[in-house]
Amino acid sequence: MKPERISRTAACAAVAAAACFLATRAVPAASPPAPLAAKVLVKGSPLHGTNGLAFDKQDRLYIASLWGNEIVVMDPISGKILQRIGADKGVISPDDLTFGPDGSLYWTSMLGAHVGRLAPDGSVQTQPVAAGPNPITVSADGRVFVGLCFLGDGLFELDPTLTRPPTAITKDPGMLNGFDIGPDGLLYAPVYFEGRVIRANLKSSPVHYETIATGLAVPSAVKFDSRGLLYGLSQLSGELWVLDPATGRKATITRLPPGIDNLAFDSRDRPFVSHSSDGTIWDIILGMARTVSPGGMILPGGVAVIPRSGGESIFVADAWTLREFDGQTGKALSAQYSSFAVPDGITQPFTASADGGNLVISSWVGSNVQVWNPDTRQVVENYPGLAAPIDAVRFQGAVVASELGTHSVIRLTPAGRTTLTDALFVPSG
Repeated sequence: MKPERISRTAACAAVAAAACFLATRAVPAASPPAPLAAKVLVKGSPLHGTNGLAFDKQDRLYIASLWGNEIVVMDPISGKILQRIGADKGVISPDDLTFGPDGSLYWTSMLGAHVGRLAPDGSVQTQPVAAGPNPITVSADGRVFVGLCFLGDGLFELDPTLTRPPTAITKDPGMLNGFDIGPDGLLYAPVYFEGRVIRANLKSSPVHYETIATGLAVPSAVKFDSRGLLYGLSQLSGELWVLDPATGRKATITRLPPGIDNLAFDSRDRPFVSHSSDGTIWDIILGMARTVSPGGMILPGGVAVIPRSGGESIFVADAWTLREFDGQTGKALSAQYSSFAVPDGITQPFTASADGGNLVISSWVGSNVQVWNPDTRQVVENYPGLAAPIDAVRFQGAVVASELGTHSVIRLTPAGRTTLTDALFVPSG
């Protein structure tokens, strides 16, 4: 036998012997890992945001929840959730809802680009309309009207059974939001981005819009009570007001947190108000707000921790709001609301990452990435017009973001953008 053959054989024998020795030795059992001590630091809202509201004939409150992909039926006194109507009934991203004279429930699907109908017999129909269906209302004689907002612009009339194709009434009314038919048969609507309320005779051809009020802080909805009084909301200022259509003068009834979205009246003409940013439902009695269902986080996404005086702050990107909590107690410290109508503010944060004392936030809804200073509460860097940015961080002095729409990772500086790679299928975190 050759020497090298002997050495290989000896080596193999040594390895085998060692393996047998180890196999026969008693090996002490590994200690179980210490259990993790976990606690709930912050609890969110029972609802993933609240949008359109409507009461049925039994005085039950129906709530459209866009991010929750559901319509919630609630006891307006106790706040108890009685029913959830979801995807099994075709409910996708509902933004507004209303009832027809026959009891049919209609809703708009803002992200699904259609309108749904739940008939009294339980059957469900859906009909494509256009991108961004938002407000919906039904006249006393059963005519169904739908407007587009945010993702499109236009006003349509729909067949009440959702069988015949929609009829376009006007293409560019100005992005109308939550609207209503008045006792005079005219359509009353807020022009969200222009701070106006308009009215229109839908039986005329062509339809003309008459401005009846201006200077409103992002009006999001107008509704009539049974007495014919016109109420409305200013989303930016949090005002609930009553408007005189003859003079355009408004009287503020109460102020709520910015982000209020829609309203409806129960059988006793009490206004109920929704909040799209935190999911609260209020009942307004003599100008005082009673919380029917509490608010909180509605769609928590990115989390970032920043050292602050006396401890650490946890920042949470929460769809419409950037929230700050105490890192030890979970106490809410601040909330920075976003609005499509405020061009220099934050835009719908979905992710957040620490950048020294600042935050890098991204928004696929707002199509941009921003750097925000929590001390001055100002945007210090803004990169708009991106194709669905999913996440962003600071790296080597620049902001690096994943851009789903171009399958890319990009480098952003005030001087411009550089594509680092465009060969990714679904670039995310």
